[in-house]
Amino acid sequence: MKRNFEFDRTMEQNVERGGRSRRGPPRQQTIKQKPDGPESAISATFKIYGAELDDDNDRYERLVKLSRDITIGSKRVIFTLHRASDPSADRGEVLEHARAALLPIRQNFTRIVDEIDGHDYFRFHRAFSPGVQEYVEAASFLEYLEFDRLLTRDKAEDDLQRASPKGARFSVTLEDYLKGLADLTGELMRMAIQTVSGGDRETCLHVCGLMRQIHDGFSALPTGGRQLGELQKKMVVMGESLKKVEAVCFNVRVRGAEYE
Repeated sequence: MKRNFEFDRTMEQNVERGGRSRRGPPRQQTIKQKPDGPESAISATFKIYGAELDDDNDRYERLVKLSRDITIGSKRVIFTLHRASDPSADRGEVLEHARAALLPIRQNFTRIVDEIDGHDYFRFHRAFSPGVQEYVEAASFLEYLEFDRLLTRDKAEDDLQRASPKGARFSVTLEDYLKGLADLTGELMRMAIQTVSGGDRETCLHVCGLMRQIHDGFSALPTGGRQLGELQKKMVVMGESLKKVEAVCFNVRVRGAEYE
């Protein structure tokens, strides 16, 4: 039998080209994989960013918790101070109890200072701002009942610094201070109505004059901006509280005999 050399040559060429040959299975082609190398610089950088964001989120949550504790404690102080308007209550004892209740609240501000130490204050400001406003409201209410005056921003910071074991000074922003004073007018309105119910007309008239001064001062503030926009909402509530007190004072003056 004669051998077909031309057919054999064609089959050899197909095998060299990776084709299928009738004489055997196709040649296996192996894919070379690159060995695992070190992490890229970009991946390592993003891991650092992720760790920083996790740390900031945890810090933010801790600050929110502290702000809630301050808010709850301050509301309890305000509730206690309203008892001072009761004729049957011991005013000095009520004020002393309120002063003692403010001490642990001020210590929470020391923890806030420790949390934001070395970080941007305003980056975490929204986490604890509600607590600061509520504290200013409670401390201002106590200041008025004790000394018949409003709490200044500097005195609020001084009180917080004295309560700190390390002498750390907490900065009360002007926005938080003004919002706290705006909320104070609501408590003054409640106190004025309560004193009239107890037969004390002079206190109601005095509170009405103070609320007018506060309202006039706020009315002189410039308008616009997100922060002042929120403050304007509080001013609307302040105006409504003032109208209620003025209505009570009007009845006291015109129909005073009914309150005797």
